[in-house]
Amino acid sequence: MSEIVCIKIFIDKLKAEICKDYLSKEGIVSYLNSDDCGGLEPQMAIHGVKLMVSQSPLPKGRGL
Repeated sequence: MSEIVCIKIFIDKLKAEICKDYLSKEGIVSYLNSDDCGGLEPQMAIHGVKLMVSQSPLPKGRGL
């Protein structure tokens, strides 16, 4: 299995979700990672929302 890497950090979760959906439509599986207590405390995500993909489709994911 390939390593999961962060390709972008967003300030708000909505923009991260939009990009995640875009990647999904292109056939790239992605994940969001944020420290916001499962979405209950969005103000806790002081380090942003990370968009994560596996390293194998990384060049395609960065280009989108």
